[in-house]
Amino acid sequence: MDEYLTRPVGIRLDRLRSTPGEITVLDALSPRQWQRGGIHQARGRMAIGEWVASLAGHDDNHLAQLGRTLDGRP
Repeated sequence: MDEYLTRPVGIRLDRLRSTPGEITVLDALSPRQWQRGGIHQARGRMAIGEWVASLAGHDDNHLAQLGRTLDGRP
């Protein structure tokens, strides 16, 4: 089982809350640096900008799932 899934909810929420502080690093990137990247195991080459957009969309999806769960919807 993923270690993240075994952590108490409060710790997981704290991790989400800490994310905006990490955005400072991304704000400092030059346009050229945003184009740098690496190889994602499933998606192939990804620039940093693509990777960040993918992560943001992934988080948005999970937050929407959480909202539906709290509302009692599937």
